[in-house]
Amino acid sequence: MIIKTTLLWLVSICFSFSLLAQGKKMEREKRIRKEEIPAVALTLLNNPLGKARKVKYFLETDGDNKSFEIKFLLHRNQYSVEFDSEGRLEDVEVLISFGKLNKDIRKNVTDHLGQYDNFKVKKTQKQFSSQSQTAEEVIKMALEDLPAETVRYEMIVETKAGSTWTTYEMLFDDQGNFISQKEVIGRLEDNILY
Repeated sequence: MIIKTTLLWLVSICFSFSLLAQGKKMEREKRIRKEEIPAVALTLLNNPLGKARKVKYFLETDGDNKSFEIKFLLHRNQYSVEFDSEGRLEDVEVLISFGKLNKDIRKNVTDHLGQYDNFKVKKTQKQFSSQSQTAEEVIKMALEDLPAETVRYEMIVETKAGSTWTTYEMLFDDQGNFISQKEVIGRLEDNILY
């Protein structure tokens, strides 16, 4: 029995690594208790969380990477703040409507997506991050929608090529220029959209 369990575990690890190497995303979110989030992350969000509603805590795994995510509603916006396993800020994302993006950004994105027979933008998030600004500054800029050092747009897009639909997580820069994509493996419902 131990051999079967170990073999199953090894096969699933190899499968995860092969998906990552192929630019595929097999991310899973699991709801956790507040106490399981690194204290440094909670301290960074102490003030905004005091005013937020529907605060939820998640452990996110993608192959061998582990991160923590705190999702909440504030000022009618849905936020997602992601931290690495040590509690360092990775990025802040706010859910936005694709149709409300600046028309030049939308045009650049749709020009890129024009390579497919058809497409549907299922989810758009404005992503704030920085290498030189403090975590506090990045969080403030995201919550107040101020210009940050790095702003990107992360989108979940269903694309059709021939008769096949494929779901991708695509990343675009602040002008809507394509940066990267990963095929989403598994059901989108496995990740809690909010």
